[in-house]
Amino acid sequence: MPSAGSSSSGNIGLGFAIPSDQARRTADQLIATGKATHPIIGVLLDRRYSGEGALVQDMSDAVTPNAPADKAGVEPGDVIVRFEGKPIRTPDQLIVSIRSRAVGETVTLTVERDGKQIDLRMTLEADPEK
Repeated sequence: MPSAGSSSSGNIGLGFAIPSDQARRTADQLIATGKATHPIIGVLLDRRYSGEGALVQDMSDAVTPNAPADKAGVEPGDVIVRFEGKPIRTPDQLIVSIRSRAVGETVTLTVERDGKQIDLRMTLEADPEK
């Protein structure tokens, strides 16, 4: 993000790629229904966390009731360290990993809680606000 007071705009050197299967799935949904759905797990991540993984905020409302993460047992303060067995180093990496999957897929998250790693299975759901 540009810093406060910056007058620059446009490309700031950020590059990203959308996996082809995700682009195809989105295009197919748009053609079929006129809208696209994206999977969510229902957590608020702490973007200030500088350690490895994605920290679920340590607040009572950080895990959305009845969302996939809640149903799987994710708790505020958990650090998500793996998604489908692959290391998660940042919140953005977790988001990209989730978005690369389809609504309805069952996935495994590995969380660190109280010094232990726990595998949690969940079924991805569509964002109810989309």
